[in-house]
Parts: sequence; C-alpha cells; structure tokens
Amino acid sequence: MPSVAPEPILDVVRGLSTLASFAIVVNQLKNIYDAFFINECDRCRGTGIVTCPHGAPAKPEDKAGQGPGWVGRTLNLEDYVINYASDALRTLLSIHKDTDILQRHGVHVPDEWAAAADGAAAATCNGGADSPLVLLHKLPLTTYSDYEELVEAAVQAGRTYDASDTASQQRWDAAVARLSGLPLYAFKCSSGTTGGQKRMPASMREAQSNVNQFGLFSSHINAAFPGAAAGKELRFPFAGDVEALPSGVQIGVGSSITYRRIRFVDSWVSPKEVIVAGSVQTCYYLHWLCALRRRHDITALTDIFASSLLLAANLLVEHWRRLMADLEAGRCFSWVARSSKGLAPAAAGGLAPPPEGVAAAVDASMEPSPELAQELQQVFDGGRQGLLERLFPGACYVACVLTGSMSKYVPHLRELLPIIPIVSASYGATEGQFGIQSDLVEYAAAAAAAPAAAAAAGSARPAADGSASAVPGGDGSPAADTAAAAVPSCAGISYADFPREPDGHTSYILVPTCDCYMEFILVEHADDPQPPTVSRSLSCACSLEGLEVGRRYEIAVSNLLGLFRFRVVVEGRVGQALNLAGEKTPEASLVAAVAAAAQALLPGGAAGLQEWAAREVLHPRGGAEGGAGHYLVYWELTGAPAAASSRASTGGAGGSPGAPIAAVLAGWAERLEQEVGRCAPQYRAIRQEGSVAGLQLKLVAPGAFGEIRQLAFSNGATAAQYKPPTVVSKPAQWEVLERHRRRIEARAGSNGLLGLLQRWGGGGGGSTSSQGASPARQQLLSELRSAQPDKKLIWEACVALMEERVPFVESQLGGGPFHAVFTRGPLLWQLWTSQAKQGSRVTTASENQAWQDFDPAAKTVVNFGELLGSQVTVTASGSYRAADEEQQRCPKLVLASIQGGALNAWGLQIPLPIRGEGQVEVAYLDPDMRVFRATNGSISVQVRQDRLPELLGWGS
Repeated sequence: MPSVAPEPILDVVRGLSTLASFAIVVNQLKNIYDAFFINECDRCRGTGIVTCPHGAPAKPEDKAGQGPGWVGRTLNLEDYVINYASDALRTLLSIHKDTDILQRHGVHVPDEWAAAADGAAAATCNGGADSPLVLLHKLPLTTYSDYEELVEAAVQAGRTYDASDTASQQRWDAAVARLSGLPLYAFKCSSGTTGGQKRMPASMREAQSNVNQFGLFSSHINAAFPGAAAGKELRFPFAGDVEALPSGVQIGVGSSITYRRIRFVDSWVSPKEVIVAGSVQTCYYLHWLCALRRRHDITALTDIFASSLLLAANLLVEHWRRLMADLEAGRCFSWVARSSKGLAPAAAGGLAPPPEGVAAAVDASMEPSPELAQELQQVFDGGRQGLLERLFPGACYVACVLTGSMSKYVPHLRELLPIIPIVSASYGATEGQFGIQSDLVEYAAAAAAAPAAAAAAGSARPAADGSASAVPGGDGSPAADTAAAAVPSCAGISYADFPREPDGHTSYILVPTCDCYMEFILVEHADDPQPPTVSRSLSCACSLEGLEVGRRYEIAVSNLLGLFRFRVVVEGRVGQALNLAGEKTPEASLVAAVAAAAQALLPGGAAGLQEWAAREVLHPRGGAEGGAGHYLVYWELTGAPAAASSRASTGGAGGSPGAPIAAVLAGWAERLEQEVGRCAPQYRAIRQEGSVAGLQLKLVAPGAFGEIRQLAFSNGATAAQYKPPTVVSKPAQWEVLERHRRRIEARAGSNGLLGLLQRWGGGGGGSTSSQGASPARQQLLSELRSAQPDKKLIWEACVALMEERVPFVESQLGGGPFHAVFTRGPLLWQLWTSQAKQGSRVTTASENQAWQDFDPAAKTVVNFGELLGSQVTVTASGSYRAADEEQQRCPKLVLASIQGGALNAWGLQIPLPIRGEGQVEVAYLDPDMRVFRATNGSISVQVRQDRLPELLGWGS
C-alpha cells in the first residue's frame, strides 16, 4: 500500500446507498480488536492508529506492558468504540467551531473542549453543557450544495490572492475560516461524471489521517498475504494536471495532487517519473513495460477500480508486440523515431510518446532483453485466458474496487485472473476511510494457522480448468511458466482453505478509529428530506450496536474536511438505479440481472459483454406506448468467433444464426426482462400492473463506451476516478450511444446477428498473435465488406495491424496481383494512377482498379492502374530491394526504383518516361493481405486478387 492514500479507494455510494451487498459486519470487529492495545509509538502517538506500521507487531510479552512502545492495557471494545467516536466528534466540533455551517445553525462549541485533556474532562467543562451529539443534531443532514457557495468564495479568494496585498490575504483567510478550521493545502475535485464537479477542502491533518488509516490497511494486507511484501507491486498511478492558486493551494483530482506530492515507494515496480507520463494510455504502457521487465518479482497488482484495471489490461493485449520490441531493444518507445531532442512528438496507435525525462527514467532501468521478449511471446500466444497469472507467476493478490457497479467486470477480470484473490481492501471515499474488507481477516487467520510443513511442500488447489493442481514452487523448484501452470499460493495456503464471499459481493468491518463521526440512514428512508439517523441515544455517540444485521444504510459523516452530517451520495436518487413508477430498481439488482442474461445468451457467456448501461425512457402522457416509460439497455459486445457460434444458433440466442437482428434482440430483451424481474421483484410487480412498458435492448458498435469515457475525461475526470455509468442520464451520453447504435444497425443489413458478430470480430480467446484471430484484421475486412464503410475504423484497424510487427516473409509478396482496396494519401507508385489523390478512399469492385505484382525471385514489381476502366490503363515497372536484409519482422523498409512505364489506351501502347526512386515500408504482411506505408505517412491496403471474392465478396 502507498504511504499516502490515493483517493477515493472505494466509492461508498456504490456500497451502502445503492444496495451493493455491503453488509455491516459488527460481530467481526472482535476478530481485529480482540486484544486491543493503544499504540504509543513516538511517531503514531495521538493519531488513533491501532497497528503501528513502523516496527514489528506486538510480542506476547508486550501484552503485559513489557515491550517497547506499547501500553499494556486492554480496553473493553464497545466502550472504546463509543469513547473514541465521542472524542472524535468533540474534536471535530472544536476544530471547526467558527465555520459558517455551525454558526448558521446555532451550534456554539465551548472553548474549553479544545483545551480538555480527555473526554471525561470535556464533559465537565462549561457546567455540563450539551454533549457533542446534542450539538451535532442541531444541524440538518447536509449535501455539497450546503457548502458550494463557501467553496467557490474561497477558490475565488485564492485566485485573487496577492502576497504583497494585505487586504487580499485577509479575504483569503476569512474565506477559508468560514469553510474550515484548518489551514488548507488543496481543493480535491470529484470527477463530475454523475453531476457537477465538487471541490472538497483538504488540510494536511486530513491527509495525515488518511496516511494513518492506510497504515492500518497495509498491516492487514501484509498479514493476509505475507509473501507479497518481499516482492514488487505493479500499481498504475497516474497524475493529471493540477492548478496552483496564487495562495499556494492546489486544485485538482485528489489522486493527482497526492501522487505529485508523494515520495517514491520502493515496493512499486515503476520509476516515480512514470506517474506524470502525459497521457493515461502512455502511463499504463510504461507501467506494463517496467513490470514485464521484472515479471518474476511482481507479487501484487493494484489499481483503484476494476474498470481502470481492465482498461490497462486491454491496452496490454493491444500493444504487447510493441512492448516486446521495447524489451528487445532495451528502451521505451523504440518503435518511434528519435531525434537529438528526444522522441518524435507524433502519436502512434493512440500512444503519445512520453516526455523526455520520463523516457530517460524508464530507459535507465532497462537493458536489451531479447530472451525475455521471446519468452513472453510464448506466454502471449496462450491467449487471454489466465494471461495475467502466466505473466506474473508470483502474484499473491490483485487489489481493486470490485463492488457495486464494478462487479459487472468480474467475468472479464476472471478471464485474465481465474484463480488468485481479487480484494477490495478498504471502504471509503473522498469524505473518509471507513472500513476494511472482512476477507482480509480470514486470509490473515489462514496464513497464521498454516503449518510450516504445508508452506514448504505446497498445497493442492483448483487450477484454471477446475482440476487439482500442485502449487508450483512449493517444493523449492522454479515455478513452471506455461499456460497450464497454476499461480503460487501465499505461504502455501490454498485460496480455497476458507469460504470466501463471491467476487463483487464484499463485506466490510467498520473501523472506529477513522477520525470521522459516522451516522447511518436506513435506505428505505433515504429519500425523506431529513431522514432519521441511527444512534443509541442522545447521551452518547453513535454505536455500531444500533445497526441491524440484514438492513442497509447510507452513511453520513462529520469529518476533518469541515463537513458535518454530510450525506455520502452520488447525483440522483439514493439507493436506486432506475425509477419510473416508484419501483426503485436497485443498481445491484440491475447488475445481477444483466450478468445472468449475458451468461445465458452470449457466445462466451458474460465475458462476451464488453460494456453496458441503462437509461429511463419516459412516454408522453396519452401516448400509444403505454405505461410511464420503459427501461432501455445498451450492450456493447466483444464479438464472437465462428467457433463459438453454437450458442447463437440455439434458442439461447433468441433465434437462428441468420435471424434478423431485430428479432434476436427482441428475444434477448425478453430474457433480460425475466432476469430483472427475478432480481428485482418490485419491477416484476409494476410490469404486471402495466405501470411501465417492456424493457428494450439495443446493441452499439465497438468503441461506444470508450467515447463516453473520453467525454468524461474531456470534462475533467481522470482514469483514477472515472466510474463507467450503470445508468446514463445525460443527453450527451445518449447521443453517443444512439450514434453507435445506428452504425451497428446500418452494418447488419440482411445478415443475421451471428454474421454481424463475426464481422465486428472479437478474437474470442484464441492466440493473441494468430493472424486468423487478429481482431484488427477482422475489423478491417468487416469494414471493407460493408456497404457503408467507416474510414475512421478502417484507419484504426490499419494502425493496429501495423503495430502487430508480424514476421516478414518475402515470398508472401508474390502469388499474383494484389489489388489496392483502401488508400490514404498517394504512394510513390500511385502517382500515375487514378488512386493518386489525397484523403482516404475505399475501392469497390465496380471502380477503377490498381494493383501490384511482385516477383520475389527476380526482385521486380509491376504496378497497374485503370484510368477509364480497362480501356485506358497505365503501368509502371521497376525493381525493389530490402534496406536491411537482417530485419525479420514488419515494418520492413523497401527501396523501390521505377524504371519505365506505358499508357495503354484503346489498344495502343504509348511508352512513358517514368523514372524515380523512393522508400516504402511493408508494415503488415500475410498470405492474403498486406499494408504498405510511405515515408509521408500514406498507406495502401492490398488484397490478393484470387481472394477478393471470399474476403470482400467481389464478384459474388
């Protein structure tokens, strides 16, 4: 864990307030705090931290008060929780006693509270004045709108601050004092993906509290996975830009501010410079490069959200050949031209080269490793299934938020990580850190109980295919690095040694020492203007005993940020995802229903669903649709290879492979509606009443949700805080989805659903290096076959093919004429043909043709182009040679020389004085298709003449 907390670590709203199966595990508090000691380490004294991260854990003799740094007094757990919470609330009220929110509601905090040594002394101050809880309850529950005006006034005062102007300094001090009782160092911004962007005032005391809490979380991570601490952590930190006000205060995303202030963490595998690599894609790429270089040292993989971890994994699969090239060369971005000023500025394949200092830091940690690149080539050839476990055989755990809406990514992550634990270690948000995953306690107990013999011998546990498999390395031998090898367990403990909660359904133990005061609102009352909160009585602090097992709550917190009784919620209705007629369908029910329907319907099961979201569609009053409205769900599929078509040809897909797409989607929508009704009985009830109309399902083209993500990024969100929406409520999001829906329906034509899936192509778990399974190749051919080809998608597919760096087999240049079917800008040999025009052009069978015929044995080439059909043509002949005979992979630079030509018009042949030399890259090559790239960036896609009917439908 980092020494400074990236935040938010866990979205509270997607836990309690949206019914995401977060249980309040009161009883398990005793599992952590049974033998409770107050830490008196010099560095931790007074912080409230329970387990000191600066030294060894307490020894048995320490319990008698003998050990250094420990007080040997045990406290009653319940009393301690109550006393600590009461003291924490008293401290918060004292710190912020002069703020506007307290003064506005008549909360007058005795000055003596701040000077009291402890809670008992404070209670006797001021003649037994109101208790902290009584004072707190003079305040209503609050939201960001109660503080927004104060925040904006402070930000404006910070922007007009002038160190030489006393008046501006006083305006700044007064604005901050109205908002917080502590000096501020930052305003941490929310993503704004669910509403307007929020700015939270942050102090160094609040930052230190986060450090303390993460010290506690780290101690339990280390106890749960004792083998992880000895290795390196593959973490994906990224710091976006932050604004520095003249007052010295920063404004930006909390994680960006934190990462720019953080010291280097030795356990991280990447240099600290990578954090500011420029773009998030480049940052991910460099993190992967650093990790692959030390793949056997990686013991943990960590990102904030499951969605961002999957985004990073998809980037790895997309660019792994480039990563292999960099490992072989011993430097990053080796495939980008360099000048005396560093890397060329042009981006390639969506990756912008990093700043010069970042590239230098990465290069300094590398050396040429052709053997490693070859070793990893074999790992990637094994496909996506279990890929990350094969790449990092020593990984003990993966940490990311996998609860709430993030649970929909479980199938995708489990495809890459079928065995090792995926933990959501902490439960928190910008407003505070509240709890720790209960499974960590179980892991720690299993680790402590594991006999030394088992750790030495290894233990049996399920392999990726479900069979028993010995833990590699348990007998001291090196772990087998093959596709079938299991992943080492932690200290010889089988991950099945105790019953764990299902992925995405996690319980948390609330931590009483989190420097905030928590209140709890029953979800069924969450929509009330001022719902009651759970407290045992007004005479003492809120007790965990006031919570009931099986009930769900929203959290309200009072904290060091200066927020009081602050409802930790997202934009929109609390505790629900969709609500057309009072049904309040919970987000968790919707997620479960979509997962079940996708598992039953799609080739490849739930992993065949790349992304999805829902929206409410309101019906006009008196309209023909009936009901108040209906749910509309958008699905973006990963595609399906032909080999996986069996499920699509049965009733499970709603019809035969050739069935019209509308008919298939109607069947899918019916199945999805059944699942929503099963998971959310209240929805089934209103459907039976006719209050809402039937659910509708639409497919969108690949890239739809990626565009929504970019839309959020353009509005200030970063990868560290972006949560893909389960419910899309903004017109801009609707427009993106509807545009991609129209695209996929236009491409369906008369083909059935199966044909559409095959045309979009997804690779479906084959070799990541196989040409036949290349998603880019399939997408390119799909668009070229289309009646309405999308030139942007064609270009993107070409770029992806060129990045694959396939082997250069010169004999594949021959085999007869290859027709140019797509060009972007003129190539050297096209200057005399009808193809010689700027821009992009897709050539169909009915248009003027241009082709090339290479003879690899003679090193000659003939170029042919039609000007007026076959009646008027031009030819240009010449020779070619490779610039570097030793290079074995594309792109392969070829030196071309045109030595003569002729114009053929209505049976006459007129010699042309064509002469010239130039260069062209064979950027992609297989037996049926090739991509040429000129030095000016122009490209040409060519398909072998005798394969045109089969691949593109010419003449059929």
